[in-house]
Amino acid sequence: MNSNRLGLSYLLIAALIFLVSGCSGNEQKNAEIIFYAEGENWDAQYKTNVTPTEKENVEINFFYKGSISELLAAQEIVFSYGTRNGNIAETLRYDKIDKTHFPIQFEGDLIQDIVGNHNEKMMVIIKWNNKSETLHLSQFEKKGTEVDPNNE
Repeated sequence: MNSNRLGLSYLLIAALIFLVSGCSGNEQKNAEIIFYAEGENWDAQYKTNVTPTEKENVEINFFYKGSISELLAAQEIVFSYGTRNGNIAETLRYDKIDKTHFPIQFEGDLIQDIVGNHNEKMMVIIKWNNKSETLHLSQFEKKGTEVDPNNE
């Protein structure tokens, strides 16, 4: 009878381990990739996950470092993005200038092909007031972000 209890105990422990490991499989540890660059007049930032996704749009946050009064003199701001090898996804003209932070949505995603390859950089070009600034955004990895695939 003791050998039956011992066998049953091993079976229960194995089942418990199986259940615990099966439940924890629903959560994946993903890293967030942040592309960032600081320029003389502008900063730019883009965030994405390491796991490739089929995004249709890319939102890049542009931050003007000067005052709003300096920027108000511009009739329009032109934002472009792409990769440093010369692929430009889109150019957007922005004529509603009332702030120094611009969350700009671009159609088409050229970035997912370079995500995770830390040697590759995103490129953005900003034109305003007969000035132009090109930024090369480097990739930084923020580890430890827990993602529950059931809540995406």
